[in-house]
Amino acid sequence: MSQSIPIAGLAGSSPSAKFTTIGDRVVGRIVSIDNERVQTDFDGNPVTFSDGRPRPMLVIELEQADGTKVSLYSKGGAFEVVEGEGQSMTNAIVAAVADAGAATLDAGAELAVVFTGYGKVTKAGRDRPKLFTAAYKPATQRVGLGDIFSKEQSA
Repeated sequence: MSQSIPIAGLAGSSPSAKFTTIGDRVVGRIVSIDNERVQTDFDGNPVTFSDGRPRPMLVIELEQADGTKVSLYSKGGAFEVVEGEGQSMTNAIVAAVADAGAATLDAGAELAVVFTGYGKVTKAGRDRPKLFTAAYKPATQRVGLGDIFSKEQSA
């Protein structure tokens, strides 16, 4: 059986965005979105829900104003806020897209993600979940000359 793998999946990804202190932020233009990644544990094993389904993770690569690229590894979840404010990164991004009046998260759009708080620890020995707030600005649609001429010809 033959399979094909896009070379983008084989290339090294951009460094992960670091959120170490409340207030840390990453802002940039979305270069790529991977919504088929599965979360893994520290040993590289896939993480699953209790029913065995794999836990998805959203990976968004951003190009910052200085041209450097960073990757956001976004997970969902609902957390009780214990410090600051916010929600899981995925939920914050979904809320930002909806607040912008958009129905989709698109490459070319601008995304800002800010580390805004901590959630309650859900299992002993785990780190406090980080909470985020996000803002989204849809990509502007560009009209090419071919689009203009094809409309004039049909009029």
